[in-house]
Amino acid sequence: MLLFLVDSMAVLLAVSPLATGGLYTLTYAYAYAYAYADAKWRRRRSDGRRGR
Repeated sequence: MLLFLVDSMAVLLAVSPLATGGLYTLTYAYAYAYAYADAKWRRRRSDGRRGR
């Protein structure tokens, strides 16, 4: 039982940096995509107003 606990803790410690890095990358990619879409929408909206 103790060996299982130590083994699972070692696996958790090994996976933790990967999970944190993956989450950070995912969050960064989401924020970048959101900012790009927002800028595109604002540009399209301002172009529509200029035509009036």
